[in-house]
Amino acid sequence: MKKKPFEVEQLPGAALMAPKEVWQKVGLLDEDYQFLYEDVDWCWRAKKMRVKLMVVPEAKVTHLGGGSWKKKLNWDGFEFYRDYFEALLLFVRKNYGEGKLKFFRFSLLLNFLLRGKLKLFFYFLKK
Repeated sequence: MKKKPFEVEQLPGAALMAPKEVWQKVGLLDEDYQFLYEDVDWCWRAKKMRVKLMVVPEAKVTHLGGGSWKKKLNWDGFEFYRDYFEALLLFVRKNYGEGKLKFFRFSLLLNFLLRGKLKLFFYFLKK
C-alpha cells in the first residue's frame, strides 16, 4: 500500500475534505443531485479548475453508509436504480451537453430493454 499522499481523479463524498479556499473556488456540492453523483460532479469541477485531488493513506474515515438512504429506499429495488440513473443522466447533461445526453439515454434504454429491466425502460422512456 502507498504510504505517501497520491493524486486521484475522484474522491468519495464521505471522505471529501478541502480547505475553505478550494470550496470557494469550486463551489459546494450541487443540490440538484438527490443522493448520488454530487461527489462525482464536485470532483469533475475541481479537476477542470486544476485542483489536485489527493488521497492521504494515513487518514482514517468511518462512513456509516447510507444512513439517510436506508429510511427512504430499497437498496436492491427499482427506487435505487431509478435514482442512480437519474443522477447519472443529470451528470451527463450538466457536464457533456444535450447532444451526448441523447446518445447516452438511448444507450441506457437499449441496455434496460436487452436486460429485461422493463420497469426502468418504461420509466426512462417517458422522461
